[in-house]
Amino acid sequence: MAERIRVRMLVVEDNSAFRDNLVEGFEIDPNLEEFRISCLRSVPDAESALEMFSDWKPDIALVDNHLPGMTGSELGKKMRELGINCPIIIMSGEMAEERHVADGLRHGANEFVLKPFGATEIRAKLNARLRDYMKSEDVILRFGEFEFHPGQGILEHAENGFEKLTAMESKILKYLFLARRETVGRHELLAKIWGYNPKVDTHTLETHVYRLRQKIEPNSRMPRYLQTSNGGYRLVV
Repeated sequence: MAERIRVRMLVVEDNSAFRDNLVEGFEIDPNLEEFRISCLRSVPDAESALEMFSDWKPDIALVDNHLPGMTGSELGKKMRELGINCPIIIMSGEMAEERHVADGLRHGANEFVLKPFGATEIRAKLNARLRDYMKSEDVILRFGEFEFHPGQGILEHAENGFEKLTAMESKILKYLFLARRETVGRHELLAKIWGYNPKVDTHTLETHVYRLRQKIEPNSRMPRYLQTSNGGYRLVV
């Protein structure tokens, strides 16, 4: 069975009782359908969230629209200006007027949800938005000590700086990451990455995997992350 992808979630909510109740629910059960909330941070206002972004970025954000000093939609706009492209779900305690919803969506929010909402509803929305985000070019994928930016072809190591990946290396790494530790056969990778190209064979794939291992493995002869498995490859994250 495929493992859930670990994600970071941010909750921005000034109502302490509502915020605590929401956070507690996700701490008790951090699992969504395809994802696991491995890091959850909560703050009472937009200013605290903006300060946090200097050294921590979420994979998804739940933001109240009626925050002190700044609306949730305004915070979403500032997040986009900072290059934070994760999904943003705006929570509203009242039915937002159409123009407010349109303004929020135009400035970065992905969705509005009306409070109070049930656990099943919000978990389904989170899972759906994360699924779309994982397929996008804006996603940041994390494994080991790496942050991988597929859209830019950049692999960032916590201590050793940046590695530039080729377009094919990026596609292979992203495909294996989204397989959630399951083995992907060589022929599946060839079909998904190169399409049905008669000029491309398993030797081509093996060459790209070899070069990718040179960039991500401490010891490419004993792979820690990109492992050969049952006629294919899997990424241990």
